Amino acid sequence: MDKKERAREKRLKLLPLIGVLLIVAGVSLALFPALQNIYYQHKQAQEAEDKRKEFKKQENVGETPYVIPDAKRQAEQEDRPDEKEHPDSLKPEEGLLEIPRLDLEVKIGYGVELSDLEGGPGFYPESEYPDAGNVAIAGHRTTYGAPFRYLNHLQEGDEIHLYYNDKRYIYHVDEVFATHSRDWSVTDPTEEPALTLTTCHPPGLDTERLIVRAYLETIKSAKLFFKFKLA
Repeated sequence: MDKKERAREKRLKLLPLIGVLLIVAGVSLALFPALQNIYYQHKQAQEAEDKRKEFKKQENVGETPYVIPDAKRQAEQEDRPDEKEHPDSLKPEEGLLEIPRLDLEVKIGYGVELSDLEGGPGFYPESEYPDAGNVAIAGHRTTYGAPFRYLNHLQEGDEIHLYYNDKRYIYHVDEVFATHSRDWSVTDPTEEPALTLTTCHPPGLDTERLIVRAYLETIKSAKLFFKFKLA
């Protein structure tokens, strides 16, 4: 057998191995998004559980229904900004979001850049303080654990709980709708304290944005259930 025939025989023997390797590579690529989501879901669930445990160690000290301040008191606070009850904007701290209907509990970071959202949903930096204005949160719908995958299942009246800065804010969903991906008006200030959740729509595309708008119903206080400031 000459050299050419031996080389040809070696190539023929390698073909099945190359085929198997290509199949393995293809399957791995196909499974990667699902495996990545499983990893991030586990990670986000653990982070949420850690914060929940810290919250449960603390004692609830009461709750108050949200009441819109009367015009006179609100005007007085605006005239004396140093005496306002709450800051104008959200402080760069982490929170915890709980949506009972979706069986979702997830940590909320600060920031909505792609790198920020890899670890889970994040507060829009332009958010107002939850006691007084619109708190907006963005999250992925199909990647990095897909925490906001089923926001479209929410219905009017559903509860959403936001834990932030020693308090639990309980909101009721008002509407779920789609808007253009560049419609940032949903993060604008609101007359009443609101919670706005945003994610891509339809799933896997970014041509539109799915919006959940909820309004504050109750504030429950707790004794320092967590204080995780971002570095």
